[in-house]
Amino acid sequence: MASFRGKVSEAVESSAPKTSDRLGSEKGVATLAYVSVEDGVVRDVPRADELSEYGTHRGLQSHHIQLLAISGVIGTGLFVGTSSVLASAGPGGLLIGYIIWCVFLLIVAHAMGEMSAFLPVPGSFATHIGRFVDESAGVAMGWVYAYSMMIFTAADCTALTGLWSYWFPDINPGVWVAVTLVVVFALNCMAVKYFGEVEFYASIFKIFLIFGFLLFTFIVVLGGNPHHDRIGFRYWKNPGAFNEAYTTGSLGRFLAIWGVFNTAAFSIGGPDFIANCAPEATNPRRNIPKAVRRVIYRLIFFFILSVFAVGMLVPYNDPSMLSAIANGTGVAKSPFVIAMKRLEIPFLPDLVNAVVITSAWSCTNCLLFQASRTVFGLAKHGRAPKIFGKTTASGVPLPALILSIAVACLAFMTCNTASAKVFNWFINLGSTAIMIAYIMMLVANLRFHAGLRAQGIDANTALPFRSRFTPWGNYVALGGVGLILLTNGYGVFIHGYWNFQNFFTAYFTIVFFLVVYLGWKIVKRTSFIKAVDMDFSTGMAEVEKHEATLSVKPPETRYERLMDWLW
Repeated sequence: MASFRGKVSEAVESSAPKTSDRLGSEKGVATLAYVSVEDGVVRDVPRADELSEYGTHRGLQSHHIQLLAISGVIGTGLFVGTSSVLASAGPGGLLIGYIIWCVFLLIVAHAMGEMSAFLPVPGSFATHIGRFVDESAGVAMGWVYAYSMMIFTAADCTALTGLWSYWFPDINPGVWVAVTLVVVFALNCMAVKYFGEVEFYASIFKIFLIFGFLLFTFIVVLGGNPHHDRIGFRYWKNPGAFNEAYTTGSLGRFLAIWGVFNTAAFSIGGPDFIANCAPEATNPRRNIPKAVRRVIYRLIFFFILSVFAVGMLVPYNDPSMLSAIANGTGVAKSPFVIAMKRLEIPFLPDLVNAVVITSAWSCTNCLLFQASRTVFGLAKHGRAPKIFGKTTASGVPLPALILSIAVACLAFMTCNTASAKVFNWFINLGSTAIMIAYIMMLVANLRFHAGLRAQGIDANTALPFRSRFTPWGNYVALGGVGLILLTNGYGVFIHGYWNFQNFFTAYFTIVFFLVVYLGWKIVKRTSFIKAVDMDFSTGMAEVEKHEATLSVKPPETRYERLMDWLW
């Protein structure tokens, strides 16, 4: 039976110009040979010695991928960090900013899903950028993304110190940083299938946590609280739906909404996590598309509804929230906790602190996973020292993991500086890296389709997943995210608001990306990849071989169909 790779090859053989039958032959890239799978044997595989297993194991099932995309982004950014943007933008501004960012993220998820389902190789989207745009861009993106995941790991460690200090204010925050890093390092040292199981149950816990918060909001605003006070949309009217930033009037409200995006980029994610799971996923051409198609439901339920609930519970000018934001007192600045204290609901604030700590620990664990896998992918493609491409017998990239945990030790900065200030630094540094990643994913997807057309490959039949937004959605998201990236530090340019730390953290990552990009281009003398020379074959044989071993049983009962739809 002809495989997926065979379909691609047939399309090339039937419609591609003879001059482009060989992909970059002068660079030693393999030809598009016809590959078939019969009796579990892959035949006619070019350069088989380079297309074997990379050392990691495909142990992530569909349900692991679905919930890793949740686990990696639901943490302190959602449960605690939303208070800062609520205070600055108001409930209406907060909701509008998150909806706009979610639209951009949905477009990025679909663009990334096309490439990751087609070619699930180590390095994920950084590898795709290197193949379809420019090798230097892929290298720069890989290192910037790895650095962002390490920074986000440090950010969540910093936030956890504030959560623990809610109960133990006299203990040095360095103790909590050390405990967190040791635990997440140990969890990441487990084989990926066990790691996936841990995060699977942690993610289920988070789902129930968010459902509980939404239910709590629904009950409280309708009057089910100790004061029997029917809140409704009171705080949207007084003090109002929108706050103002830097100036008054419409411009002030607009600037306040614009300031939401930086925190949204930290709080909301998913496409990059799904992409990084692809190389270690079972049946990635089925499971990656399933995960991508469900992104819209996660965005609506976990983020848009959650920030809507936040705006219902607390006025943006609440004195206790503003004090907690200024002092960085962990969960005390959570809108949910503040609402509980305002309504004099006993016990729940301590319970919320406990569950948010669990959630943040899980998020930190997942962020460290992303960082180590990105460094590993760079090493396997010759873009990082070879030592980082080594794995243990159980498939764990231990050297890459050690490097990632070492950088995450920046969280110990909170020992000498207020955790709130360090947390904001890390958010700014990491959020700009995420914006760059999304921009490059969109560019790579546009170039990916240009390569398919140039080589006569029909995307409708060759790709296991098709984006409904390409190409027009890519251009919209490119313009939006690009503008946000360039202006994310706009506040420091307003007279009287200059702050070097804010300027540095807003724009350092852009400079870092350009330095790595230009440095690699000058040293390696790379050039932009022409559409007819794009490599669609390297790494394909390993995927074909994996697919040949699979035996997928279609769901038969109603329960099986439900589980298949969910996971």
